[in-house]
Amino acid sequence: MTSMAGLPDSPVGHQVAWHVDCSVRRGEGLTVEEVEAHISFSPPSSPQDAMERFRTGESRPPRVVKVDERSPYELSVRFDYGDDKPWDALFAVEEEPPHRIVRMFWTRAVAEGTVIRPALDGDGAALNDLEVRAPMQLGETTVTYDRGEDFLGFGRLMGDNICFVAERDGQLVGLACGALHPVRIGGQDYSVMLLHHLRVPVEHRKGGYFSALNGRVFGAFEGRSEGAYGYTALENAEGMRIGGPGTWSVGVFRSVLDCGTLAGRPHGRWATADDADEIVDVLNRAHEREEQYVPHTAATLTERMQRAPDLYTWEHVLIGDGAVLGVWPAHLRVTTERDGEVGRAVRGVALDHGFVPGAEAELERLLRAWCARLVALGHAELAFITGEGSHAQELITGLARHVDPYSFRMSVQEPEGTRERGLYVDAIYF
Repeated sequence: MTSMAGLPDSPVGHQVAWHVDCSVRRGEGLTVEEVEAHISFSPPSSPQDAMERFRTGESRPPRVVKVDERSPYELSVRFDYGDDKPWDALFAVEEEPPHRIVRMFWTRAVAEGTVIRPALDGDGAALNDLEVRAPMQLGETTVTYDRGEDFLGFGRLMGDNICFVAERDGQLVGLACGALHPVRIGGQDYSVMLLHHLRVPVEHRKGGYFSALNGRVFGAFEGRSEGAYGYTALENAEGMRIGGPGTWSVGVFRSVLDCGTLAGRPHGRWATADDADEIVDVLNRAHEREEQYVPHTAATLTERMQRAPDLYTWEHVLIGDGAVLGVWPAHLRVTTERDGEVGRAVRGVALDHGFVPGAEAELERLLRAWCARLVALGHAELAFITGEGSHAQELITGLARHVDPYSFRMSVQEPEGTRERGLYVDAIYF
């Protein structure tokens, strides 16, 4: 077995040594029975998955740099592979024999003195400054988002969300968030985690913060998540290089609508809590066939509307004849720069929307009415997210000033016929 000097003579120490030895040998000689004797698996993970990771993963023999043994059954260890890019690993094992591994997290080691912690409300201004210093590069266009001091407002709209920050010398140097929510794929319900708002300024992007923050987010939902997913702009070359869940064949479109151009007459009526059943009926009839959509009840819709009523609630939903449209006036300040030309706009975000068969024109009338209201609120743009093949996609993209295409990466396997049924995107989780 590979020498692992520095590991403790304990149940967890023995299992770490076994795991590293299997990696160095690329799993040579391993059997399913041996893997099952050392690692505890929960669906969808399997011994075959572990054997494949041993076969294709890191095979360089590491040196143990530092060990933090929290108990005989849990430790964190830093490994040095001789390339100035050390890794931190957390291992936990069962307290009863055979002490199988029940938890593993690997992250790039970060600089000494770095603290990874949950984000706090008081971090809002610093987080906004961090995002401003971490612009998105979409092809030849640089996009900078400015969310203001209520930076974490988007998280309050989510049902089960957590954000972690990396802090060093009193300065925030990274952010990553995760949100757990239900989806329905292929007729089966799953609890999946969206990894979102991963931000590290350019000057800190070689410090291992991406990996360390990702590990914390995934660890926060361990045992509760049945899959992970995310959206990546096709023109974001850096994001497209990052590995992740399998890419589905259908894409996603962020349509940016010009509110001044589309603003129309007032139409429909503003919703109240008494309209829950009517809104639910329209939404479910509109999206029931689309992958990812979980049918609402009056109770689930009400819970959604009560998460952050200062940002989005009943009064932000317009109801027409067979159509509904909810919008979050997000006051998101967007700056774009391309070929020396700079554009600035304040953007809102379309959330709950739908129309029953024959009411497509009614949704457009509601949209134009909402655009007029957004202009009055100081917004110039409305972002409208639609999945490929969804019922409103053609209408919305046809009205857009420009459309940003995204890939959809989801670890749950894409079912057959998705393109015909369409993909639902809940813009709260985008």
